[in-house]
Amino acid sequence: DNRLMGLTFYLLCLAFMVVISMIVKTAGERLPVYQILLFRYALSLVPLGLMASRQRQSFTLRTRRPGDHAIRTLVGVTSIGLFFVAVNQIPLAAATTISFAAPIFCAVLSIPILGEVIGIRRWIAVTVGFVGVVVISLPGIHGLSVGEFAWHIGVPAALGSALGGAFVNIYLRKLSDTENVLTTSIYYNGTGTIIFLVWVWIVGWVPMSASELALLVLLGLVAGVQQFALASAFRYAEASYLTPFEYLILVFAAAAGYFVWGEVPITTTWIGGIIIAGSGLFMVHRQRSKVVKTA
Repeated sequence: DNRLMGLTFYLLCLAFMVVISMIVKTAGERLPVYQILLFRYALSLVPLGLMASRQRQSFTLRTRRPGDHAIRTLVGVTSIGLFFVAVNQIPLAAATTISFAAPIFCAVLSIPILGEVIGIRRWIAVTVGFVGVVVISLPGIHGLSVGEFAWHIGVPAALGSALGGAFVNIYLRKLSDTENVLTTSIYYNGTGTIIFLVWVWIVGWVPMSASELALLVLLGLVAGVQQFALASAFRYAEASYLTPFEYLILVFAAAAGYFVWGEVPITTTWIGGIIIAGSGLFMVHRQRSKVVKTA
């Protein structure tokens, strides 16, 4: 019941997400994505382990739903991997904006997975949101033609990340009925660590400089703090209040891309971002209205 505190943590979470993207984009200029992901997952376990030790009286790794955890974890690992690929292939603002199509995919997937019913207004919002994605994905950029950019690896990677994020959101909603948030986070990050340890062992380790090592250590620690900030935000304030603010990350990402790499978002990136944000905010408003009427 402290919205100001919740919003503060949420804005910190969004800022940390942009910092993570910046580190990934910088490190990805020479290092493979799988090695970056290993550090992201392994070092995220440090703050999560500290939180678990503080909650040792109530914390447990026991679960009655290993199947749901497995799906959430594997899809989540794939989703974040695709996003890391995207930020290294296309401008940061474009990758971030396309990834925010996740709520649109989530609305559609909630029908077969959760059995939810979507009214005509939400279907219109979903359609409008997809139009926003198309607006961002079609224009030429960096000397590529319209067709080349539409099929550039960064665009389908960002779309795949958004689709994976939608699956993750749905399975987190399913797991929240019985599972502790910290338990879910440890399963996710622990499994991700194992996956990319094996990957590095099979494919090979790329030698790093001291500065690159420091950068990846920072990545893992920031990712862990970002997860703590996200959990804290929803502890102090309700989701319906915080969700509309998440689109501020599009502005943060555009600013970071401009000041660090000189990336200037083209007009259609802004137009598509506004369309996607408007669609998402409308769906949040509709959901909030339904909750109020039910209450």
